[in-house]
Amino acid sequence: MTIASLTEAGTQKYAEVAPSYYATLREHVFGRLTEEQADQLGTLTAHIAQSLDPRTD
Repeated sequence: MTIASLTEAGTQKYAEVAPSYYATLREHVFGRLTEEQADQLGTLTAHIAQSLDPRTD
C-alpha cells in the first residue's frame, strides 16, 4: 500500500487549480452524460478501483 501526502505548497496549488479542474470535468465528462450513464461510469470505475486495491482479492 502506498500512502502519500501533500506538502503545504502542494495543498496550496491544489486549492488554486481545483475549481478549474472540476469545472473542466463537468464540462467535458459529466455534463455530456445522462444520469444513467454517470451511474454506469461510477459502477465501472468503482469496479476498476477495487481491482487495484491490494487489500481485496
